[in-house]
Amino acid sequence: MKLEGTIDPATNQTNWALNQQNIGAKVTVTSYDGTILDAQFTNKNGSYVIDGIKPDNKPATIKVDVPGHFTMYKDLVLSDNVRGEAQGRRLGFNLATAAAGDTNKDNVIDILDALNIQTYWGTNKSGSDLNFDGVVNKKDMDYVIKNFGLQNNTVPNSPKAKTSYKGVTLEDVLNQLGLK
Repeated sequence: MKLEGTIDPATNQTNWALNQQNIGAKVTVTSYDGTILDAQFTNKNGSYVIDGIKPDNKPATIKVDVPGHFTMYKDLVLSDNVRGEAQGRRLGFNLATAAAGDTNKDNVIDILDALNIQTYWGTNKSGSDLNFDGVVNKKDMDYVIKNFGLQNNTVPNSPKAKTSYKGVTLEDVLNQLGLK
């Protein structure tokens, strides 16, 4: 997995001390016929395997769903055609880095996400603790600020960002939290 919340913004390096097996991530593959298989994590750095996929020349969809991050999707053909027969293959690939800040999983980072961070400020609420350090704080809000307005480009028709909700803007939330 490649997750923005696992990268230290000060060094731009992955936080290798973080065990990504314990952050609530779920990785699945859905075949063209609707069969869903769950991944098993192979190490704390977010590597995973998915066993039991039937070889087919039709694409399957990989889904990486991590709390507080865009859910990432990628279509992949998971077989090779060998002498007219589909043969399964081992495939290593990387998805784009999932942006942190989508606390409500609506495929856009906007005022609703900032309000979620504010609501769970000082707690360890999964989905709002974007860097997985055990507390919702300024470090998490910084991801929302950085990615404000971003839409998930791995899904069709992601919504436009809301800049206010019931008259409250991002600047209002930041002021209320003493961050401005």
